Amino acid sequence: MSLLPSDFVSFAWGTAIGVLGAFGTGFLKKGGEDFYSWVKNKIHPKPLNPIQVDGQFVPSLYEAGSCAWVRQERTYEYEEKAYTYYPHPKNGARCFRVTSDGSRPLTEFLMVKPEANHAGA
Repeated sequence: MSLLPSDFVSFAWGTAIGVLGAFGTGFLKKGGEDFYSWVKNKIHPKPLNPIQVDGQFVPSLYEAGSCAWVRQERTYEYEEKAYTYYPHPKNGARCFRVTSDGSRPLTEFLMVKPEANHAGA
């Protein structure tokens, strides 16, 4: 009995099928992982990162006086009062700005009162 195959054609076909099987298994595994990630993001999308706006940003989606700049440390208090975050015009992410109290930088989020009406409504 020889260790080398006696029929080269069968050996070549077996090798080719083995290589394709190994490649296909890896390909299908990666495809399955990608599909799982896609479905997961559709069901539970990741929150958008807040977008920094300049100090001259003027909210125009709601009537005047319906929005307030709230320091980051106090956003929870406003969330409890049913305030929502002003959606950025490009993608709906939260808007924030960086200001200063004279000695340190402050981050402020633009929040909307619960009873606010859309501008023009």
